Amino acid sequence: MADSVEVLSKNTKGDAATRWVSDGTGDFEVSTVENVGFDRGQKLVLRLKPECREFARESEIEKIH
Repeated sequence: MADSVEVLSKNTKGDAATRWVSDGTGDFEVSTVENVGFDRGQKLVLRLKPECREFARESEIEKIH
């Protein structure tokens, strides 16, 4: 469904966040990033394949919520 998955995680200590990204091949990358746009918590980013973009529609998301 997704070309890649990215997880950003940030606690309240410091300005940096941890970034984990994978394209589903079994490999992944972990790095530290600045200026993620939020103070604390996590952010999950799914980059959907073109044929799966229908799952980004609000009506589809509400079905699983």
